[in-house]
Amino acid sequence: TDNKPPNPATIAIANQTFTPPNSTHLQTIQSRQLHHALTPSQVFCTSTHSCRHGHPQAFGFHPTKGPKLVSGLFRLSCPLLVQAIDEWEGEGGVREMSDWMLRNDHFTDRNGGIDGKV
Repeated sequence: TDNKPPNPATIAIANQTFTPPNSTHLQTIQSRQLHHALTPSQVFCTSTHSCRHGHPQAFGFHPTKGPKLVSGLFRLSCPLLVQAIDEWEGEGGVREMSDWMLRNDHFTDRNGGIDGKV
């Protein structure tokens, strides 16, 4: 087993590792993703993996720390990744994934629905 202490420069959320945003990350997110000014407290983490252009692939965006409420706690920030996901969604990827989850017992309850809602 790995007994190394956790890296204090990383943040663990839902079994994934993120890093606190630095000024370069914030500038990239502001200019290439959001296209409007943000306050540093709005972005609480960035992915530890960079896209091929060296930018974070995703970031955590606090829904209440900006001038207005926002949805989408985590956002993709790599334009190529965003494009690929948009294409996958356009080809029915979300429906396919939902159907797969409904067919697999460990994602559904005994009544056959996700959280008993279907």
